[in-house]
Amino acid sequence: MNQSRDLTVEPKIDVVIVSWNTRQMTLDCLEALASALESCKIIARVWVVDNASVDGSVESIRMNWPSVALIENDANRGFAAANNQAIRLGDAPLVLLLNSDALVTSSAIDTLVRAAELYPAADFFGPKLTFPDGRFQASVDRITTPAEQLRYLLAFYFLPVDRYFRKSFQARRHGLSLVDRDTKVELLSAACLMVRRSAFERLGLLSERYFLFSEENDLFIRAKTQALTAMFIPKAVVVHFLGSSRSAVDRRPDGPFSSNHMFMRSRLKFLFSHYKRAWWRLWIMHYAILGWAAIWVSLKDLVRGRSIREARQYWRLVGLVGQVCREVRSECPSEV
Repeated sequence: MNQSRDLTVEPKIDVVIVSWNTRQMTLDCLEALASALESCKIIARVWVVDNASVDGSVESIRMNWPSVALIENDANRGFAAANNQAIRLGDAPLVLLLNSDALVTSSAIDTLVRAAELYPAADFFGPKLTFPDGRFQASVDRITTPAEQLRYLLAFYFLPVDRYFRKSFQARRHGLSLVDRDTKVELLSAACLMVRRSAFERLGLLSERYFLFSEENDLFIRAKTQALTAMFIPKAVVVHFLGSSRSAVDRRPDGPFSSNHMFMRSRLKFLFSHYKRAWWRLWIMHYAILGWAAIWVSLKDLVRGRSIREARQYWRLVGLVGQVCREVRSECPSEV
């Protein structure tokens, strides 16, 4: 790997990988990264921040990749906080945030770096993401607004007719990633995201108010207010397994630490924090649609004589709305 830990050699990129119980994925990620860096002869400093994995990740990384700068946390600090640890320690002009379940193709790093040179006025650069079998994966999105959130709720929670809304919702979202030329966009996936260090210096780092999910929304809405530019670079291709760390989280799919619950918590926190004038509208639409979903599933379970475990998951989401409202109000009482 064209990896620099020598302070006399200035790396062009700081690559930051956050790992949590994805030992083999992280090793595969580092292998693909090493191959890509070798092929383009770019000097990088590679950081792996391990969030207290218990699957032998730290030992395997230390044994197989001794040149990697390894940060070992004694607790799971979350995605944003872990990335920020390495970003603060690095000093390269470009920072590449890379998920441990993402494999860069041989030309991906070079293509992104060339894009940074080609578009000096842009600050964020994202590749095209695919599943391992080559299927399309959404790489680009819009910043979530109250209207976009309403479409999301209708598409996934307005039971039993949610599927009619889901098709148009997904087609609209996926269409953003189907372009075949470099394009200015609102939001890029953090599964693989190259950022100018100057952008972090101007905006601040990833918000540590979010343990997992919605970091991109928060980062890019701040970037939008500062007129910073994001570019989608489809010729750079990265294979993303999508959600490998979530498998451990989802052992209790109805619990407060399930990925579904954590996603909604972070999304609500983002919305209530950034759209204060729409506070009541957000509150009503979430209670109405999530409440209806909980009632529908509860009635269905009662009629069929089944366990209420699925319904409990929806009721937890209903309770989450008021909980996050109170949290945001207590954090910023004068702004809500």
